[in-house]
Amino acid sequence: MKRRCFKSRFCSKAGFTLMELLVVVLIIGILAAVAVPQYKKAVFKARFTQVQTAFNAYMKAIDVYVLANGYPSERVGLGNKLDIEMHGDRSYGANSTSFGFGHFGVACQADFCSIGFKDTSIVENGKWVDNPSPWMYGTVNVSKHADTGKWFLRDTTDIANSDTLKAICQWWASTHGVEYMEEEIQATCAAVGVE
Repeated sequence: MKRRCFKSRFCSKAGFTLMELLVVVLIIGILAAVAVPQYKKAVFKARFTQVQTAFNAYMKAIDVYVLANGYPSERVGLGNKLDIEMHGDRSYGANSTSFGFGHFGVACQADFCSIGFKDTSIVENGKWVDNPSPWMYGTVNVSKHADTGKWFLRDTTDIANSDTLKAICQWWASTHGVEYMEEEIQATCAAVGVE
């Protein structure tokens, strides 16, 4: 900051120079360039943790349902039949449940029970609305097969974003094992480095 001195011995402050302002703007820009990607990663990690938690809760609830009722002969939506309570704003239907972070479809039939997650809708004030900022751009499907009693990551899982797909593949490989992925999704996961 330059000082202007007049004939008298008093000096007045004239303000910042253009160079000083440019340096400040440059520093703020550098900080923003570092902070924004880290913030986006933190948001993704938090939302993905919500999805993992919900999937695990649904899988346990379906295990209990199958033990108590067996696999139904015809397709049955389980959205409002499972002994499960999720926190936060939500809306239940016969075939699906929508939360503040995405939409789950849950159903059972003679061969398998399935859970599908798609972040295409969220809940606000108990109503389904379009998601204004989708983060997944795709679908994740898992199924409990009646013949093996095991959970599989289905080949109907279709994620456009490779970072999201990698996170899903890593989650499934670490919690259930790559062998419990259907062949097509194994190949898809291998393509993003999860084998």
